[in-house]
Amino acid sequence: MAYFGFFKAEFLKRVSSPSEFSAETLQTAQTLFQEGVALEDKGELKQAIQKYDAAISLVPIFWQALDNRSLCLARL
Repeated sequence: MAYFGFFKAEFLKRVSSPSEFSAETLQTAQTLFQEGVALEDKGELKQAIQKYDAAISLVPIFWQALDNRSLCLARL
């Protein structure tokens, strides 16, 4: 079975689409993501990871947050 990052391909078929999340949830996740980006820009990688984790917990298919989280972990 193919893997994409840490997800199995079968998991990707089961995840929700963005339209299944409320506008408020998507906005909150976006805000957390932007806070993570700001922290990452300041070099505060552990705090940025926490923000990305929070965004991902709200919207598990937030690919940009997943990517940025992975990059922060690699930098640590």
